[in-house]
Amino acid sequence: MKTANKLVLALVLGLSLSAFAANSAHTTPSVSSNSTTEKTISTFFKFPKVLIAHAEKESILNVKVEVIFITDKDGNVTYADAKTKDQKLKEEIEKQFLALKLNDVKENVAHSVLLNFKYIEG
Repeated sequence: MKTANKLVLALVLGLSLSAFAANSAHTTPSVSSNSTTEKTISTFFKFPKVLIAHAEKESILNVKVEVIFITDKDGNVTYADAKTKDQKLKEEIEKQFLALKLNDVKENVAHSVLLNFKYIEG
């Protein structure tokens, strides 16, 4: 990318983990697990390359994507579904999520995270 020195790329994680289950008293993650999970996602998740092409055409880009994911007993993400109409972005986000290991969330329960991608020309 030729304009790398002029661009500021930011991944802002609006992490609101929630468990989808009939008995929420037994499935809702604790506050400490939310912060640990948020740190893990923000550390290992990379700004999607597919958005860089869109961002170079606009001075400000703001894209929000909800991701539903499930982990196994070892913390490996076994299912990820990114809610977006952009198929390439969906594939890239899901691929990154499936490579994550999130030990502090309840296993075999659907969790939700809101990713907020911001591109600001600087």
